[in-house]
Amino acid sequence: MKILGFQKTTLLDYPEHIASIIFTGGCNFACPYCHNSSLIRPSSKAPEIPEEEVFDHLRSHKGKIEGLVISGGEPTIHEDLPGFCEKVKELGMLVKLDTNGTNYEMLSKLIESHLVDYVALDAKMPSSLYKQVMPKKTTEATAKKYIDSYKKSLELLKKAPDSIDYEIRTTVVMDLFDSNTMEALSRELSGVKKVYLQPFKSSDSVLVYGLKEPSDHEMTYYRGVMKRHVKKVEIRGADL
Repeated sequence: MKILGFQKTTLLDYPEHIASIIFTGGCNFACPYCHNSSLIRPSSKAPEIPEEEVFDHLRSHKGKIEGLVISGGEPTIHEDLPGFCEKVKELGMLVKLDTNGTNYEMLSKLIESHLVDYVALDAKMPSSLYKQVMPKKTTEATAKKYIDSYKKSLELLKKAPDSIDYEIRTTVVMDLFDSNTMEALSRELSGVKKVYLQPFKSSDSVLVYGLKEPSDHEMTYYRGVMKRHVKKVEIRGADL
């Protein structure tokens, strides 16, 4: 796989586990608030991290490192993702996948083959508004394909076996959300296990500058809106 980032230890990215995390290059979306914007369309000269470097670290820290988080970019655009996950599982380690859900076939295969243990699915906004997080040149046909796949991925997780844990994540950006938008998203997410709302934090690495951060009060309000249709809703990364 095209690995462009590797953090050897993280206590935050895999709930209740000590893990390592890799960041794959390339993404089919272009979320304006993305903090990993350099990974969306990486330069061909961007230095790649050899897979063996990752596996050497996992082997040498087995017993301390419990699993690997595969993030991005969007990992499911890489055809060799299942084989990579299989190698991690052969080490007896857990695999967590961060994904936007636009490759339902890949996600379904990973779950059916027991190659992932935890899935973090990004719910950007109501699916009817998803064009806002896609590249401007995305055709209507491609946009529909992505949205349909995301919806199927969402339903797949709702019906996932107990052996697969998952979460739904939404980054709250004031430029993209209002109460009606959050209400619509809440309805779409009805029936999921848990939703984490994450406040957008501005930085030099985001794709679009000048986006507005939500206040703690606004995050609490949107949590209330989300709870109209989702039982478990938590705020992650806010100073509440």
